[in-house]
Amino acid sequence: MNTKAFFKTLIISALFSLTLHACAYNSDTADDRDLKVGDKVTLNIPLHIKPLFSHINLQYGEVKTKEQIQPYYNNCILDTLHLGPRQVKTQSYIVDKIGYFEDMYSDAGAVIRYRIEIQLQATNGNDPLSLSCRVLDDTMRYHVFPVSEIKQVVGDYLSFTP
Repeated sequence: MNTKAFFKTLIISALFSLTLHACAYNSDTADDRDLKVGDKVTLNIPLHIKPLFSHINLQYGEVKTKEQIQPYYNNCILDTLHLGPRQVKTQSYIVDKIGYFEDMYSDAGAVIRYRIEIQLQATNGNDPLSLSCRVLDDTMRYHVFPVSEIKQVVGDYLSFTP
């Protein structure tokens, strides 16, 4: 191969590599950060809480029953802290408190349930919300919940702003 062909191949390879890198980057990559106290969380879809419940279960951006939740995949509970029936209108919240926890959990073997508890204060003074995201994991590697993972679970229900 002559020098000109070599450099042409090298340039094409470099451009191809840059194109792949650009395609691999998406908007969620920017949200591989942890949620912090003071961040803004917006409820984009009104919540319809059933009688004798105070929460909804979310997984893959959809409301699920407790029986439909797949515990080895990230899932969240969005809790109004008051029994229904009730409606929660769309509004903005500020992250007030965050806690990370791990619990021993027995489900056909010893596994750990990792969870994050996020307390949300309404900016208009209405009732607060609690967002609890969790996952079962038997690999014993510590699990955090970056914004990108939480967004995959809650879908369009919530949006996050630093």
